[in-house]
Amino acid sequence: MGEAGESARAEVERVRRQLAETLAEADRLAKRIDAFEAGDEGERITAAALAALPAEC
Repeated sequence: MGEAGESARAEVERVRRQLAETLAEADRLAKRIDAFEAGDEGERITAAALAALPAEC
């Protein structure tokens, strides 16, 4: 038979690890969002600049 509270402590540690992994994944996803938003803005600025140029035939 195990020590009193052993299974509860093990569960706490398992859930803490799961939380840490989830938070790390959320951080990675937030960084991807930031990168795509920056790319979107850059593309819009570039498109506006190109649209302002005179057309060549």
